[in-house]
Amino acid sequence: MRMPKERKLLWLWLLLSALALLAVGMFNTEVDVSGVIMGQRNLLTKLYLRRYVSQMETAPNGIAFIPRERQIKLELLKRYPAECYAIGSSHINGVSPKTLPRYLSDCRSFRNLWVGGGELDELMVFAVEIGKQPGVRKIVIGILPFFFETDNSKDWLNFGEYESKLREFFKNGARGAPPPEPAEASSQVLKNPLLVLRSLVNGDYLLANWRYFVTFGENWSENLDGVLVFHADGNMDYSKAGLDIPSSAYHCNIAAFVKEASDPGKDIFVNVVSWLRRRNIELILLLTPVHPSLLNCENVANRAEAERYIHAIGAQLGLPVVGGYDPRPFGIAPMEIRIDGEHPLPSAFAKLRELEARP
Repeated sequence: MRMPKERKLLWLWLLLSALALLAVGMFNTEVDVSGVIMGQRNLLTKLYLRRYVSQMETAPNGIAFIPRERQIKLELLKRYPAECYAIGSSHINGVSPKTLPRYLSDCRSFRNLWVGGGELDELMVFAVEIGKQPGVRKIVIGILPFFFETDNSKDWLNFGEYESKLREFFKNGARGAPPPEPAEASSQVLKNPLLVLRSLVNGDYLLANWRYFVTFGENWSENLDGVLVFHADGNMDYSKAGLDIPSSAYHCNIAAFVKEASDPGKDIFVNVVSWLRRRNIELILLLTPVHPSLLNCENVANRAEAERYIHAIGAQLGLPVVGGYDPRPFGIAPMEIRIDGEHPLPSAFAKLRELEARP
């Protein structure tokens, strides 16, 4: 009995679909630019990161941004060490000796290690690497209200176990034994199978992998609209589309602040600070202001509480606290805080200074 033509076509379609999915999965596994499938064991991924960071250093107008800030900034830190650094979330993107001259003008070299949502975990990882380098003089630490309660171990992908060991190291005082060394990164297949399955046949991930496989670190001769660009100092240009978002679209979406003085995050932070200061590194705490329209959010009191808490920590540790969540004392115009109303532009950073702690 002959198979009907329609059934043949159906089986042919299923076979071709399976082959297409297999091809997509194999390509995503082989390139895996974000390390979500095979992790850092992938040789192509390692080579890509090295090439990408080298391009950041040499490209005259920057290099197209890829959403893997943590691995990029760690590679940048290792390959191109500097005299001064900034560590924090995307809210400090734009901090540099030019935009914060009151505190960084004497820095002969600088790298901004901001990453999306970067907080205490990133400070620990970057601090240990910075502690290995001679000649580091200053670190600016950007602190948001959720700084002490954030757990970003999942964002470090293969470094998650290492981050957990660092947390225990600093929680226990960071004295005596040296900090743990990162183990060889392994596949995510057993650790996060759902993430791997989604990534294997994800069309967006296929496009990302193809783009980075083909361009492998393309220099940009101009900043194109809609294209985010990384520069050698670690800062990124905002796209025109992002800058054009109206303030009416801003939302009260900042996370809550943990007010308890016994918050273990504070103890870890204090120990990280002490560990860095024993290496003769000067530390500066930075609070980034928000758009005036967000000062009326329900959590405005929460922000004030966070600001007092951070000033108290600064006083306890003898650290300057620069800036604040309210832009008005600094004369910062609303148009100088954009994207979502929580990202100051470079011109805003230049106006920040130390203020007296609020009662």
